Amino acid sequence: MIVIGIFSLLLDLTILNFSKYLFLEISLIFPCLTLVFIVFYSYFSNKKNNLFLFIMALLYGIIINNNIAITIILFSILYWFITTMKKKLKNNFILFIILVMASLFLYDAIYFFFLAVISYIKFDLFYLFYKFYNSILLNAFYALILYFTELVLISNKK
Repeated sequence: MIVIGIFSLLLDLTILNFSKYLFLEISLIFPCLTLVFIVFYSYFSNKKNNLFLFIMALLYGIIINNNIAITIILFSILYWFITTMKKKLKNNFILFIILVMASLFLYDAIYFFFLAVISYIKFDLFYLFYKFYNSILLNAFYALILYFTELVLISNKK
């Protein structure tokens, strides 16, 4: 799982850096692959390895967001949300994808709201929905890959 987490972080960084050049500053891809991994890890892991999630949040905050404190707080909120929903949902891929999308929207909405409150950005809901809408396809596809990879690994252990 640690290798998948590091891979997700590096893939996030790569896509963010190269999407600027590929789309001529019109970024149609907003990767949140590390966030998808956090949902995946929290959903499938039976261990309470909060140190690993803290390190992932720290790295994501340093490398992607440049905002460590907010990222750690948001990852903590996401972890709480995911573990609460995990207890209430059955284990199937449709509900997993819905949980991933709800978690991503929650992350984006809280992050956007916080930046708007401190007047770092202008409060514009269009941008929030634009970012979420344009990230759905890539993040859902990555979540499906992680989900079915985990199913294959579980079936091979039996």
